[in-house]
Amino acid sequence: IDAVDFEQLRIQNNHLAKTIEEKNAHLLDLKKMNGMSNLVLSTNKKYLQKQMAKMKSMKQSINTKKERIINLDSEYKEVETQVAKEKEKYQKIQHLTQHYTVPDTMDYIKTNIKLLDLRKQMKMWERRNYVQQFVLNTCIHQMKNLTGSKEVRPWW
Repeated sequence: IDAVDFEQLRIQNNHLAKTIEEKNAHLLDLKKMNGMSNLVLSTNKKYLQKQMAKMKSMKQSINTKKERIINLDSEYKEVETQVAKEKEKYQKIQHLTQHYTVPDTMDYIKTNIKLLDLRKQMKMWERRNYVQQFVLNTCIHQMKNLTGSKEVRPWW
């Protein structure tokens, strides 16, 4: 091995060291670019997550509002039907009040007297019915005792 060989090895070594330095410098540049890209990616990812959360919140809000609209529509329909019924009742009452005639006082008194008389007669007939039912039950009980039967016979 000569000095020339060493010189040639040193030149090759310098050349390879220079290549390694260039590659290392290039690698550092790539790492910087990668770091910057990761930073940008991370920032964009956070922004995207915020936007997705906002979108999800808005969708929930929209769905809630849609449900509320549906509920309000059904309530509106119910209220409309109730209003229509109440208007109809009001019109009937208004018609009755406009066309109502007060009966004659004597007719009213006579009608009330008849009503009281009918109520008295009804009480009297109810008492008679009660007495007759009592007598009938007593007779049936006596017939059962006399015949020794526990059943009511249709010909009694």
